[in-house]
Amino acid sequence: MKNFINIDRLGKFILMECRLFWRTYLRLMTAIFALAAIGIFFVFTFGVEGYTTGLLILWCLIFSIIFAPFILYRFVYHPTKSLTYTMLPATSLEKTISAWLQCVVIVPALLIATTVLSLLLKDLFGGADSLRVILSRNYWNIEYISHVHIILQLFAIQSLAFWGVFWFKSRKITKTFLYLALICVGIVVVATLIMNTLNYFNVPKITLSDTMLQALDYLRYLILPILPWTLAFLKFPRTQI
Repeated sequence: MKNFINIDRLGKFILMECRLFWRTYLRLMTAIFALAAIGIFFVFTFGVEGYTTGLLILWCLIFSIIFAPFILYRFVYHPTKSLTYTMLPATSLEKTISAWLQCVVIVPALLIATTVLSLLLKDLFGGADSLRVILSRNYWNIEYISHVHIILQLFAIQSLAFWGVFWFKSRKITKTFLYLALICVGIVVVATLIMNTLNYFNVPKITLSDTMLQALDYLRYLILPILPWTLAFLKFPRTQI
């Protein structure tokens, strides 16, 4: 099959994967709801406010989004488990696009909605605030999960997991962390050499305004995921089994 995109076939493949992964969606969402239930239980049983539970819910959200590629697609390249996936009537490009949508759009959207609802329920049934006060809160504000900078960081980190799950055939998590550690060491060494060279030749430092630094920071997290995603898209067509 030629490696091109057919919108109708891609849509059907995405729906097929949604049906395939619905149990995984449910398990991830249940974990978040379970943490909210634990917080409510502690309030009713011991009279302890569940502030820590709210943090646990957010950390559960963060780790679920970061490791979503490994959770959903750890079977890719497996000598037996990936055979059915490889034979499905879709091009490799359509499969990687569907995987990208699952990891970057569908799963995060479901988990973020679950988290917002869990935080609301925890405060409603496990706190001392009135219903009017609770419903007046903005569960999408910086206190919870909608800070743009944090979201960009989260998907930048997840893109590395997406790269690892489609780049390595086995021991995906271990090899991803190992290679990333080696890359980080290399970056530190190169950056140190560059800084020492600039200091040796007395190259003047460039000063930027706070606005410019903030813009560059956002730009960095927008650009950073592009390389891992691209490497995954290029690798999968050449290594499906």
